Amino acid sequence: MNKPILIISEHDADHQQFKHLLEPRGYSVQGALPDLAASLLDQVDAHAAVIMDYDLGKDTVHTCLARLQSHHSTACMILYGRKSDPDDVSEVLQKGVYAYLERQLIPDRIIDTLLGGLENRKAFIHILKMMDQLETEKSALKRKNRELNFINRLSSKVAYDLNWDEITPRILDAGLLDVVDLTLFALLYRIGDIWHLACHAPDKTIRPDTFHVIKNDMAAKFMTLSGEDIDPDQITHTQLSQGAESTIDMSDISVYPPPLILALNTGAVPMGMVSMVPRSPTTFSPENSELMSTLANILAMSLNNAQKFNRLRERSASDGLTGLYNHKRFKELIKTEFERSARYGKPVTLVMLDGDGFKEINDTYGHLAGDMVLQELAGCLNQSVRATDVVARYGGDEFTILLPETDLKMAEVMVQRIEQRIADHVFEWNGHGIDVSVSYGIATTGKNGIRPNPLRQMDEQDLIHQADMNLYRMKQARARQKTDY
Repeated sequence: MNKPILIISEHDADHQQFKHLLEPRGYSVQGALPDLAASLLDQVDAHAAVIMDYDLGKDTVHTCLARLQSHHSTACMILYGRKSDPDDVSEVLQKGVYAYLERQLIPDRIIDTLLGGLENRKAFIHILKMMDQLETEKSALKRKNRELNFINRLSSKVAYDLNWDEITPRILDAGLLDVVDLTLFALLYRIGDIWHLACHAPDKTIRPDTFHVIKNDMAAKFMTLSGEDIDPDQITHTQLSQGAESTIDMSDISVYPPPLILALNTGAVPMGMVSMVPRSPTTFSPENSELMSTLANILAMSLNNAQKFNRLRERSASDGLTGLYNHKRFKELIKTEFERSARYGKPVTLVMLDGDGFKEINDTYGHLAGDMVLQELAGCLNQSVRATDVVARYGGDEFTILLPETDLKMAEVMVQRIEQRIADHVFEWNGHGIDVSVSYGIATTGKNGIRPNPLRQMDEQDLIHQADMNLYRMKQARARQKTDY
């Protein structure tokens, strides 16, 4: 059914005249007094045309016209009245009125004028649709340009980057948040035997208890993706958004739509995954599915390269006898871990262990026996630590264990576990049992930890020196005990 024609006049005779002229031609006519016209004009596009008595006064006419325009109405407006000043007529025509009819010409010209006005309205609606379409296409083009710029920047920043310690800042610097509106970004990945979790919440600080929940959730989701069971306690964090005035907790996340999960793989088995919690259900749409797929592919390629590089570095950084990290690699790792500890305010602890009486073992059973003891001792150490801990052969019969996010008390418990494992292990050479024990020294940056010279900043050398001094004190004490006996 066609939209009605609205007649605004204070004269019932006018309403009846337009009904008499228009209804036989198939038009539906609705009459309204000026004081009721406002509510009808607020019904956006309820009328195909509005025919109004200009004799109601210029202000009234301009108010009605402004009301139509404020609603972006597509209704055609026609004025009629007594003969008026040409300048006044020209003014209203310039403001969007289609035509002005003198009252005496209404019977002869209203049909042609209305037909012309409705045709003009049809063309106007078509133009509006074209403009809307162009605006939509323009908006889509802008979005596509932002996405392409993000992909280009991301590729240049991470595609061939072999160091993933600062991967999240590089993803953000590339413009991730310019193309997707997120409340949380989380990245789970493995380098070597260590699982890492990087999290970022825009303008928020992630609380430790929230991070713990995210860690468990990511481990469970990765299990669903890959079938691989990850112990959440073995996941360490590399980057965690901090420093914002407000914090994010699970109650924040729970009100948002489900996350988008992207597997990072270059083969059949995922190497990691991305989880992105959107702010609204429309954040991830079919239009940006290609973008999300490209993001996952770039990160997967970069992670694959980083893992290959890590394997090569591990082989060159391994001790030939024990398979543990060598002294050179240990120095690199403790420097990196010390810097991370300082950045995130987490303790790092170092344990130095020295085999007791290795000279006697070599003198009594030979150096091959001594090598066997070192190899099996390295195995005892590896079996007693977490996946996130670093065990290295420092030199000779001396070993180091680097414990990230570990305080003194936790380190002491771990050392007791090592001593018990060594005591339970059978060291045997050519049928002869060999007694093996170790002395140790512990140093930590946490509570009751080292206090270096206040005139300079603490570094990893302070940690090594303090652990070595504590080891020396234990060996001296044990030597005195033997002398006393």
